[in-house]
Amino acid sequence: MKITDGIYVELDYQLLDREGEVIETSDDAGRLVYTHGAEEIPPPLEAALEGASEGDIREVRLEPADAFGERDLESIFSVPTDLLGEDAVPRSGDWIDMVVEPEDGDEFTEPYELEAQVVSVEDDAVILDTNHPLAGQEVTFQVTVATVSKPE
Repeated sequence: MKITDGIYVELDYQLLDREGEVIETSDDAGRLVYTHGAEEIPPPLEAALEGASEGDIREVRLEPADAFGERDLESIFSVPTDLLGEDAVPRSGDWIDMVVEPEDGDEFTEPYELEAQVVSVEDDAVILDTNHPLAGQEVTFQVTVATVSKPE
């Protein structure tokens, strides 16, 4: 069976950085599972898989815009230390979970969770970065089509 729109696909993969170092693999994170044509994976990767069959191998280099996005300077911001709670004493490099509450004029109406990396800790504030760790970076997917099936 070949990969076409509506087909359920499972991929074994390696994600590589610009230097070719392995960032993540399906051995560690589990197979990449998607429905072809449903825009669940980056478009260049999906296009490269069109017509592939089980066992086929593809390698696709993705520019930042097609992978994890460009770095957004507005996603780096300062939060007063007292908002983090007395028990929280983050250090640079730590990842923390936050809940973002809607304010008047926001496009969203429900609170949502956000993960942020601590850039630095100042006396009265913590600098946080909510960009994906791979934002702004070119990456390469090396994929092997593991299974191809019709949706149930």
